[in-house]
Amino acid sequence: MRYSVKSNTFGIRPKSRKRPEQQVKEDYEFYEGDQWNLSFFAEKAAYVDDHILREIIEITKTTFQFNNIIRQCVDRHIHGLFQKKFTYFFADEEGESLGEAPTALDKELKQFIKEYENISLSLMAENQSAIEKAITDAKICGVGYIRLFNPQYLNLDLTMHSPDYDEIYVARDTNQFPRWLCYYYTDETDNQTLTELQHLNEVTGLTDFYIVEGEVSPSNRVGSTTFKFLPFAEILTMIEGRVRESWSLDLDGHFSVVEFRLKKLLTDDVKSLQKGFNHELTLMSQYIATFQQTQILNGLPPGEYKLDEDTQELTYEFTPEIELRVNTREYIQGLCKRNEDGLITDYTTPQVVAPLPASISHFVESLTIKEVLLYRAMNQGHIPTENNLQLSGRSRTAMRADHRASLEKDSMIIQPRLSTLFKTILLLKNIGNPTKVSKIKEANLVIQLNIEIGEPSPEEKAEVRNNYQAGLLSLSSAISAIGKDPLEEKPLIEEDQENLIQFDPNPLGSSPVPQQQKPGVKNGQNPNK
Repeated sequence: MRYSVKSNTFGIRPKSRKRPEQQVKEDYEFYEGDQWNLSFFAEKAAYVDDHILREIIEITKTTFQFNNIIRQCVDRHIHGLFQKKFTYFFADEEGESLGEAPTALDKELKQFIKEYENISLSLMAENQSAIEKAITDAKICGVGYIRLFNPQYLNLDLTMHSPDYDEIYVARDTNQFPRWLCYYYTDETDNQTLTELQHLNEVTGLTDFYIVEGEVSPSNRVGSTTFKFLPFAEILTMIEGRVRESWSLDLDGHFSVVEFRLKKLLTDDVKSLQKGFNHELTLMSQYIATFQQTQILNGLPPGEYKLDEDTQELTYEFTPEIELRVNTREYIQGLCKRNEDGLITDYTTPQVVAPLPASISHFVESLTIKEVLLYRAMNQGHIPTENNLQLSGRSRTAMRADHRASLEKDSMIIQPRLSTLFKTILLLKNIGNPTKVSKIKEANLVIQLNIEIGEPSPEEKAEVRNNYQAGLLSLSSAISAIGKDPLEEKPLIEEDQENLIQFDPNPLGSSPVPQQQKPGVKNGQNPNK
């Protein structure tokens, strides 16, 4: 709020907006970097002029504490999407699985996945595959990419990697459809910046590729303030004389770069809560480390009484320097009591008041609240913390359902993009065979992610059993709700029922279907009589 004396009016000072590249850099610092530069302390240091306060903040930097809950939640989200391997199948026009998959295509796709898994073990960044990195980027800053290329130095005809956010620029028209894109990289032979320019040719239906020396245009970089869409004819004029090579491929109207756009987890409220959590964690550690003072009541520090030659009065002189050592004993002298004539009649008994242990309960309560809010802001409120251990099974089930819903929503976006990716792989591997290319374009490849949200708590399992016994859940749904695969568990249950019929064969509880009565036996009557 600002106040103008001349106009006698109030106004709101607009909050400064971060440029896109600044926003992305901040998001990645929250995820993977030292969070001191993002802390409230560092923000305050930028506006402090007093040198003493600056020194205090510099000291605070050495004791700064942070617990990266944001990274934990992002990694848990990716883990839930890709812990179990995805499955795929070729479907008919209605989306139903074909009885027999196209043998040649299925074999090629399996071979590519196997080759990539083998080579990616040595190329993974932080134990992430290209797909996992692209989705991680999308959950951090909103977008991630996978690029297909021919790594001749690896003796492979085709593989994939995940470029960083600032290495790709996608140009969209007024309807937000991608029309052309740039991939920026450095030529290792001469360290020159090159651009791989791709364009979806509306006339030929092919994807045109150009290797351009330098950048296409400074305005066509991530984070540029120019949002005007440039027709490709203007782009061709810009790169005239700088094209090293060009070619065209039939990729069924797609690029060799696949884009994943997802709702990011690092929202403003999440980052603010993380900063507040780090701030209070640091203050708590400083509070615990402070020296506590011992109070002496009715006592004097070590010293002695001396006679003043001028006034002939006794004065108490303190010891100039006292060396404090561990396990040493100091004697404290009591204050002297005097009578009306000024003579010392007695001494007080010093009382030592030892400091109480520092109480951090208020810090713990505040940190717990912020931790819970952080988990809930990222749809992971079911993660056990000190404050929500007392949650009922129903509440935790509802929060797990929110987490599953967020994973399923992302999977609905990721699955068709992965289908496009693997169809493009098949097209690139068979680009010289028009007949096979035609079959690939007609094929309907379906990718399914197998979501995993972890083992449910004992309270949640008990509620699932209760709902099953009450007839509110089917056996398949109940098995799935406790984290098991119904297709694997149901045959085992049926086998147990046949072999151990005299025992209760159902680990989830008795069946909601009542047992059949013997003819002529009334309810409540012993059938053996």
